[in-house]
Amino acid sequence: MAIDLDALRNRVAEFDDGELLGPSLYTIWEPDTDKSSVVYSTKYHAAIRLLGGDPVEARPLNSHYGLPAVADLSWLRTLIRDRTVYFLGDFDPLDVLIFVALREHLPMTYLSLTDNVLGNVANALGEGCTIGLSPQEQLAMQVLAEICPQYRALIGPTCAALWEVGRKLELKALATAEVTLTVGAAGLSLE
Repeated sequence: MAIDLDALRNRVAEFDDGELLGPSLYTIWEPDTDKSSVVYSTKYHAAIRLLGGDPVEARPLNSHYGLPAVADLSWLRTLIRDRTVYFLGDFDPLDVLIFVALREHLPMTYLSLTDNVLGNVANALGEGCTIGLSPQEQLAMQVLAEICPQYRALIGPTCAALWEVGRKLELKALATAEVTLTVGAAGLSLE
């Protein structure tokens, strides 16, 4: 059974400070080259920087800050066509909640941080690379646990433990470092 986006948006409205339920504004980059995959990101500028820094050479990118509305799904399917879709967002409960909701309606693979990447990221950025979860993110973690009890398997036990102590990592932290992410068969890798 697919997640009801309208019901989820109503639930999130109880604690959202505007981050998840803002207007349906999208930034779309569709290079002339025919790419077999597209990245869906919650952070356009960070995603461009992390995926190579040059949007002309980047794979197609669809960026939306927040939880999409039900009305957005039809045109998103048209945009995506038969391409592989990778989700790249902050490593926080809000963005993972967005991914979990979207993958119920669109074919999508989680590309953001997992245990496989966290160690390398921490080494590249140093120990101060995480910041505290906001009260809204802590509430989003509760909703995420209800609609996707297996979220720990998605992100990994080390990453889940990070949230449990109230910490997160944002894409902009990676984008400001000398880190480039590469999309591969096994997910993200660092360069």
